[in-house]
Amino acid sequence: MLFGLPVDRIPFSMACSQYFWGRHSGLAERNSFSEKGENMHTCDTNREDTENNRRVDLTVTYEAVGDTIRVKNITPTRVTFLCPQSRQPLRTIHVHREIPRSFLVRQLNDRGCLEGLEADLFAQHASIA
Repeated sequence: MLFGLPVDRIPFSMACSQYFWGRHSGLAERNSFSEKGENMHTCDTNREDTENNRRVDLTVTYEAVGDTIRVKNITPTRVTFLCPQSRQPLRTIHVHREIPRSFLVRQLNDRGCLEGLEADLFAQHASIA
């Protein structure tokens, strides 16, 4: 039992303990090298889910090979809930566990929010390189 509820009945918003205000700081890009010596990149970006009035901040790990971008991993890091009228942030929660992260990626993919991700990463990568 947690919060007086059975563990399988806890709403997602109650399970997240960190609430605070804030806006996304924008795109940030980091370079790293994998074990095989391939040039890997990590980019912090966000996707807006207008149907649910939220913005999901993502950390995307990708590989740049010639003129193509191959996304290796998408990790949601936090969710910002937006006011339906003003589109201003109401609250932000961090996403720490694997199950909510995979759930968010699946939801964003099903709603088509990830469709332009590779093109955005390619534009970001081209502007840095």
